[in-house]
Amino acid sequence: LEFRRVLFRSQTDMRYRIAFFENDTATMEKLAPENPADDIGWQALQAQLAFYRGELKKYRGLSDLVINLQRNDKQPENLADDLALRGQIESFLGNYGPARSFCRQAVEVGADSISELWRCGDALAAAGEFAQAEAMAEKLERQNPENTIEQHVHVPLIRSIIERQRGNPLKAADLLAQAEPYQY
Repeated sequence: LEFRRVLFRSQTDMRYRIAFFENDTATMEKLAPENPADDIGWQALQAQLAFYRGELKKYRGLSDLVINLQRNDKQPENLADDLALRGQIESFLGNYGPARSFCRQAVEVGADSISELWRCGDALAAAGEFAQAEAMAEKLERQNPENTIEQHVHVPLIRSIIERQRGNPLKAADLLAQAEPYQY
């Protein structure tokens, strides 16, 4: 029974995503009521799609909802990952104060997940918090020595952002070149 529920949920999410990209609002409206308001995955999908549409106020509201649902769900790694994602997105948007705040909260959770480390490393490097960003890159490197993406994409990306922010564009480009073979 659980397998069927998970499969149905997965199919609904995929159909909703396809409808989003096809701009099929009728299908989206039909599928939306099938998901409860406290469904973390569903709300996270809604946040993601709001961001894609450029609806930042809606994205932030849904992201806050997802974070609050995660706090109540008592899954620290998921909470840290969602806080880190929000920090990274705020950083992309040039909102470094909120980026720092969300990453600080992610670190306080203490999960040290791969997603938390690379997303906050990225965000904090862009925000000029070089020591914190480098510490996250080092931890990511140390905790995941066999993970190709972390070693050859995320860690060099964090360090590249640090160098770019320090005014060293050639060193930043050299660091990014390490990731090129992975087309990630």
